[in-house]
This record gives sequence, C-alpha cells and structure tokens, in this order.
Amino acid sequence: MSERDEQEHERTVGDGWVQGELLEVMESWPMQLLVRIGDENVTLDLAPDSTITSEVGTASVRDLQPGRRVRVRIEHLPGHPLSRLTNELRILTD
Repeated sequence: MSERDEQEHERTVGDGWVQGELLEVMESWPMQLLVRIGDENVTLDLAPDSTITSEVGTASVRDLQPGRRVRVRIEHLPGHPLSRLTNELRILTD
C-alpha cells in the first residue's frame, strides 16, 4: 500500500478502531458524539452499554469533553449502512 493509500485509509471511516478529536457531546438519546477523524466530522451514537476507558482506567460519560483525543470502535447497524455506533471508547492523553 502506498503512502497516499495509507493516508486515505486512515481518513476513511468504516468498521474498526479510529482516532480523532472529540468536538461535541450531544445529550440526546442515544447520546451522540461529534468526532473529527482526519478531515471528516463524524457523528457517532454512543450505545447505552458502552465501555469508556482512559489510559489510567475506567472512565464515564462525564469525562467526555470537547478537545480530548479519543479512540473509538465504529460499527454500522445491520440494514443501516450510514449509521455509526460506538460501544467502545478510549480517552487518550496527549
């Protein structure tokens, strides 16, 4: 894979783990997160039973603040290819 292909792959949002910057936490149901991943702003539904961790251990939705770097596992709901859901989120330290 060329360097250009690798860069494009890193920006592509699909199933799996990606890193980005948390831009906004929307207190809707389900809770939604706006995350900048590469050049794209992505809205993610946060599953009610999500696992939220940080590099020092367990975290909670109270620890989700704009400007924090996060690593999320993105899944798509069956039958809804445009949906984006996360049930695993890790808060990164810079």
